[in-house]
Amino acid sequence: MPWGVDEADRLGLLPVLQSAGAISMRCMYVYDQSEMVAEIDLLSATPSGRGGLNVFHPHLQQALTDHAAAMGAAILRPAQATRYRSGSQSELTVRTTDGDITVRARLVVGADGRTSLARRWASVQTIRDPVRYMIGGGLVEGDGLATDGVHTGSYDGWMLIHFPLANRRGRSYIACLDATARELMGASNRDQFVPTLVRAVPKGAMDTWNVVGPVAFFPNADIWTTHPAGNGVALVGDAAGANDPVIGQGLSLSFRDARQLRDLLLTERDWSGALEAYADERNRYYQVMRAYALWSSTLGIEQGPEADARREHVRKARQIDPSMRELLGLPHRGPDGVVLDEDARRRYFGEHIPVER
Repeated sequence: MPWGVDEADRLGLLPVLQSAGAISMRCMYVYDQSEMVAEIDLLSATPSGRGGLNVFHPHLQQALTDHAAAMGAAILRPAQATRYRSGSQSELTVRTTDGDITVRARLVVGADGRTSLARRWASVQTIRDPVRYMIGGGLVEGDGLATDGVHTGSYDGWMLIHFPLANRRGRSYIACLDATARELMGASNRDQFVPTLVRAVPKGAMDTWNVVGPVAFFPNADIWTTHPAGNGVALVGDAAGANDPVIGQGLSLSFRDARQLRDLLLTERDWSGALEAYADERNRYYQVMRAYALWSSTLGIEQGPEADARREHVRKARQIDPSMRELLGLPHRGPDGVVLDEDARRRYFGEHIPVER
């Protein structure tokens, strides 16, 4: 997202993203029941005017690893951290192809994803929100959708998110209830994935698309900890808190975490105090995105008469009060200066406007 691009720039990593094949996104195309309803400008989302970036994750992972090595990091691969011991110097036992080695460090940073084992080392509690729906995606190929923006849309209680990549390819995702996910899961049902996507965009926009990779689904629920640092360990990225991917904040949060932790460690002589400050700040901006993802999925994915009535109310309320659309830009602008309290929730769902149903 644009705010995450700015965070990557503050880390000096924009050239690395570009070397991994990142392409610029100037806008977000928003659809409702296959009709375009908004074109959100991403270039003005942050003061830098950079817009967003789409990048193929495997290429980015390799480019970041190569960059770390070029900057002097020792890369152990394949390897597995099998034991952690805290103390004046933290110690990790690392299993490699040449046997076990011991690594000692002033600080251990856990960046091992949403199923993080490093949370145990940090002695922090893992919290899992209830699973409310599934999100699945696949690599697709074709023409018809603009390649200068992200595409998102709602259709009869499920959501589409499409990120264009280079060479006529893109990553498409469907966020839906479990019953719909089961219909689309597995190799035998893969051919139903694109025909389902087609329904969410204007007629003809994805008629020539096909799947060129596996289609996989996983639960949406946030997995997080209220205090992502402790016992000589700092958690970053999904290890600190994996946001519901329906609003696409994973990379942006990871770059923010790395930059936030770096700045505190460079300016604070007392690293224990720096870790406390990092944990508090990380929890603050993560909770903003967690709340927004909950609202977004409630509006776009829940099904039934009440959910349909809620969506229709929001459509009418946004026509009466166009300023309601300002909250649609929060995922692009980032969480700073944002308070998602009860008043904000009412405004998001248009509850401040009486609309006849």
